[in-house]
Amino acid sequence: VHDPCDLAGPIVAAELRIPSANHSFGRVIPLAVLERAEVETAPLWRAAGLEPEPFAGEFRGLYLDICPPSFQTETFPAGARVQPLRPVFEPDPGDTLPDSVETLPERPTVYVTLGTVHNDLRVFRVLLDAIDGLECNAIVTIGRENDPAALEPLPENVVVERYIPQALLLPRCDAVVSHGGSGSLLATLAAGLPMLLVPQGADQFENAAHAAQIGAAKVLLPNELTEDAVRAAVAGLLEDQSYRESAARVAAEIAAMPPPEELVPVLVEIAA
Repeated sequence: VHDPCDLAGPIVAAELRIPSANHSFGRVIPLAVLERAEVETAPLWRAAGLEPEPFAGEFRGLYLDICPPSFQTETFPAGARVQPLRPVFEPDPGDTLPDSVETLPERPTVYVTLGTVHNDLRVFRVLLDAIDGLECNAIVTIGRENDPAALEPLPENVVVERYIPQALLLPRCDAVVSHGGSGSLLATLAAGLPMLLVPQGADQFENAAHAAQIGAAKVLLPNELTEDAVRAAVAGLLEDQSYRESAARVAAEIAAMPPPEELVPVLVEIAA
């Protein structure tokens, strides 16, 4: 079992003559990109005594698709065996919310995260200053490598932590401000929450564009990121119920997808 960016996985499986399964992390990688990957990895296939497979072998076996149908933007190639799989976001045993969250007042709450890679404190500074003064709570996670003290003084309505389990936090939130990474985005959609997306890199720009297209998100690109723009966008998400309604429709799609435990017999079957 490999993820879509592990192009060695299909080669190893083919060389060992065993089945493989490709576990997605979001929308399917554009087929044009995989065609380029097919060219680049062809020498590795041939070095193993194998004929290169189409799309770098990404669809040689089962494709486990955790992307809800309305968020998928690519058509699968003919013959691909695609198995929908519900993305599940559960806390680890022993996970708890910090006291700083438990004691927040009763009012709308916005979660702010830039994921695990793009935790630029300058971006957080803009986001925090924008939220200052809005009639809402803001819970901000800035990554384990950053120090919350670096963002002090904090607005009265803001809590900053290095890390909080999203599975425990999202049910308490009314909107999410994030970078649009596939994991954070799917977790937010699964919770039925509207989003302000401020993409920073990788596939986040495409994720953000499609989230806006389906009506679940507002988007601010790096050159649009100002305090006024963020403040207006967050206020709009909290006031305009259409974004929450669009997110709720995707949440229903995700809830209808087969859970992981139903995939065990399928994996056993292909391994037999």
